[in-house]
Amino acid sequence: MLENSSIFYEQAISFGTTETWSITTLTPLRDESGKICRIVGSATNITDRKKAEQALAEQLKLSVFTADVGITLTQNHTLPATLQNCTYAVVRHLDAAFARIWTLNEQENVLELQASAGIYTHIDGAHSRVVVGEFKIGLIAKDRQPHLTNTVTEDPRVSDREWAAREGMVAFAGYPLIVDDQLLGVIAMFARHELNESTLIALASIADAIALGIKRKQTEEALARQQQTLRGIIDNAPIWVWMANASGRMLLVNKTFCQDVAISEETFLAASHYSEVLGLEASANCMASDVQAWSQYTPFYAEEVLQLADGKEHYLETIKNQVKDTYGNAIGLIGLGLDVTEQKEAQRKLQESEARFRKLAEQEALLNQLASNIRASLDLDTILATTVHQIRELLQLDRCLFIWYQPEASPPVWNVTYEAKNADLPSMLGQGKRI
Repeated sequence: MLENSSIFYEQAISFGTTETWSITTLTPLRDESGKICRIVGSATNITDRKKAEQALAEQLKLSVFTADVGITLTQNHTLPATLQNCTYAVVRHLDAAFARIWTLNEQENVLELQASAGIYTHIDGAHSRVVVGEFKIGLIAKDRQPHLTNTVTEDPRVSDREWAAREGMVAFAGYPLIVDDQLLGVIAMFARHELNESTLIALASIADAIALGIKRKQTEEALARQQQTLRGIIDNAPIWVWMANASGRMLLVNKTFCQDVAISEETFLAASHYSEVLGLEASANCMASDVQAWSQYTPFYAEEVLQLADGKEHYLETIKNQVKDTYGNAIGLIGLGLDVTEQKEAQRKLQESEARFRKLAEQEALLNQLASNIRASLDLDTILATTVHQIRELLQLDRCLFIWYQPEASPPVWNVTYEAKNADLPSMLGQGKRI
């Protein structure tokens, strides 16, 4: 008051349950000597303005709260980590004593505590598993209705009201987490102050958002597990599995394929066309069968030859088929390949063995025939003539000769006495060679 300035201050005055705000202005008045001789004061009722400011601050706080939870739900964290951050937000923005979130284990019909923040942060205590229908949390899940109270110590659903009084708990709010009529869990909080209507509306809103977040995370995790299982099956399959787009860029290559050609999947996926990795010449027949597979709507079967990591050429039986999107547009070519080199070699050896046994059988038949001829006729000319003809037919020869050695001649000679030949060949009968 020493200076010629006014003083302003705000104060609240309670009249019963009604609170009135005013702003008071005090202005000093001075006499001719400069001394303060009186003070002029005025008071203005600012209750409406204060209420508007408080409502705006409350709305801002709740908006920040809602935004904080929304950001948490969009981040790429595990479900427990996401829910833990949500409970942090409830405690931080709503001044909760503690907040918790349970998710439903449908197989066991039990609520499992996933996140806890505030004065209790453990998730392995007495309330870590709550059967649906038991205690206040289980009843919220069973009834699928929120439970709200600003008189915790008088609430019959609070099993330990002595604890509530000792800890100064005033309010409780619990909401079921539901999406499309599917119960996913429960969110609940205790507070040492009353919860107003706007706070409860915000809490209900974020309960819906958290329910959607749980559903999305569970779906993502189930899909990730499914993809991991599928990838494990594909990688451990004893056949080649791959997928390429229309440009020949590999989109998928399984472990068996990569191990057999000693090329990593990363190398395949980085190439704009698989021929850059396998080599243009080696890929020629693969590319030819790709063209055929792209040109038809049914699976294309082919046999391809490719050099593998052992440096040898292998025979592959392949099946290629177009992969289509939901609109029926071809988006890739999936291929299955089986290395049949060993089967091919086994088949070749079997054919050789069959031919060898067939030849032995024919030779045995010839011997039997010759023996039969000998038994049927003791005429040497007939036996020798028949033998020459049958040997020629068996061995598929152009000419077969029987040469008689005549040692009594002087000098001794070899003489052609029996002959079986092609019709276009000249006869050698009677020809001999002196020794």
